[in-house]
Amino acid sequence: EHKIEDGVEDCVTVYKWLISNIGQDPANVCLVGDSAGGGLVLAALQVVCGGPDSQFSIATEVIPTPAGAVLISPYADVSFSSKSSTENLTTDPIIGKKLQNVLRKFTLRGEMSDDNDPRVSFIQGMFFETFPPMYVCASETESLYDDAVTICSKAKARGIPVTFDSAPFGVHIYPIFSAFAPEYQDGLEKMARFIRNIFHMDRDYAQASKNSNRPKFIPGSNKKNKDPRSPVQST
Repeated sequence: EHKIEDGVEDCVTVYKWLISNIGQDPANVCLVGDSAGGGLVLAALQVVCGGPDSQFSIATEVIPTPAGAVLISPYADVSFSSKSSTENLTTDPIIGKKLQNVLRKFTLRGEMSDDNDPRVSFIQGMFFETFPPMYVCASETESLYDDAVTICSKAKARGIPVTFDSAPFGVHIYPIFSAFAPEYQDGLEKMARFIRNIFHMDRDYAQASKNSNRPKFIPGSNKKNKDPRSPVQST
């Protein structure tokens, strides 16, 4: 019913509404998305920062850039031709071959039938030097791992500040599950630290944390989970 570009337009419209209608300072906005939402964040940045130079027809102007962007296990390559998309099929319980085929079927339609078209595979689009600082994370055992790695590589090649974090044995969008799997808490806190940093909130947060009675997760303290592969590791 709708083209994938319609989702990109929705994201950009909401962002423009925040800064134009409400008057929100772009310096106080961070775009965050997981899985397909992570891909949409990348596409939204291509529209916001590239304007008419981006691959999307909806981009008619360059829009003020947000403070940062967070991409959690981003889905940005419809071709599923990367090494991880095939080799990690046995270790990814969420995005297996069946779901990959479904995603391709509903994405590649009509004039957008080429999986290398940057309008559907955002990873093929332009990475503009005006991109804000980015935080990207993915599990090393999920099929979308290489999407995250490639995004970071392309961003760094353009001089864009990028922080990459990975879980050696995590599930797709693993930081989201930190409430159920304490070993993922470290990844969630790193993501939160990145957001606090771009908003220049670290000093206030450090004082608040010092006064907080919230228990801290200590790797290995969860007796029910003796998996030596935890906790999350940074790369």
